[in-house]
Amino acid sequence: MRRKVLINVIILTLLLLALVMNVSAQTAPPSVSTGPGSTTASGSIDPTFVTPNVTYVAIVANPHEGTACTGVNDPTCELLGTAPVNADGSWDVTLSRAAQFGECFEVWFSFDNQ
Repeated sequence: MRRKVLINVIILTLLLLALVMNVSAQTAPPSVSTGPGSTTASGSIDPTFVTPNVTYVAIVANPHEGTACTGVNDPTCELLGTAPVNADGSWDVTLSRAAQFGECFEVWFSFDNQ
């Protein structure tokens, strides 16, 4: 009986490990492109995480080097634009002003239309 329980625990552990490895393999970081003087930011995320008309992206300017914004409504950071993420994972955001040299942007995603 103990041997059967031990075998089941080992099998369950291996299945959970395989699941974690599968999910982490699919979780590629988003790609983003913009530059000084640009009024747009574009990029892509893994399309398996996208629900059309529900998944959104926001670009936030962070003036505080070394610290992160607490969200798109952080009063110390500047929300520059939002846009829906396309079904293929691509997105384009029109910025409310041009990006400046040396400026740090944060990319925030919403997966529940919030």
